[in-house]
Amino acid sequence: MVVLDIAAPILLMFGITMTNSANVSLLNNFEIVATSIIALVIFKEVVFRRLWIAILLVTVASAILSFEGEGSFEFNKGSLFVLGACV
Repeated sequence: MVVLDIAAPILLMFGITMTNSANVSLLNNFEIVATSIIALVIFKEVVFRRLWIAILLVTVASAILSFEGEGSFEFNKGSLFVLGACV
C-alpha cells in the first residue's frame, strides 16, 4: 500500500503534464470502476445491474476521453498515466 500511495500521485502528475486538466478531471471518475471491481473480486460484494451499467458507461467515457484527438485512434500517453493512477 505504501508503494501504491507513492506511485499514484507520481503517475497523476505525469498525466497532468501530458494532457489537459479537463480530461484529467473527468478521467479521475475511473476510480469508481476500479473500486467497484476490487470490491467485487476481493470482498465478494454483490454488484447489481445498475452498477454494471454505470461501470460500463464510465469505462466507455474514459476510453473516449483517452483518445488523442478527433480523427485519430491513438491513446494520449497522459491519459494512460491518469488511468494508471486511478487503478
